[in-house]
Amino acid sequence: MSEAISILDAEYVSGYKISIYFSDGSYRQVDFEAFLNAAKHPVTRSYLDLEKFRHFHVINGNLDWNDFEFCVPVHQLYDGRVTHS
Repeated sequence: MSEAISILDAEYVSGYKISIYFSDGSYRQVDFEAFLNAAKHPVTRSYLDLEKFRHFHVINGNLDWNDFEFCVPVHQLYDGRVTHS
């Protein structure tokens, strides 16, 4: 049985881009700009404020903003793109 992929580390790059390092040794640079611009929910749109966007943490293998006020499924980050479901 294979182990689930989790996030080990993440670093702010610039704009709405974050470099994400995964438990299987892979790396992705994910750009959140289009996702945030297309968001309809005001809490999600509030992360268009770059100062707010830059304050994320890796918690228990997930990328988290403000105690999971905003988070994205790990599988989307691993695919290198975030979408609205």
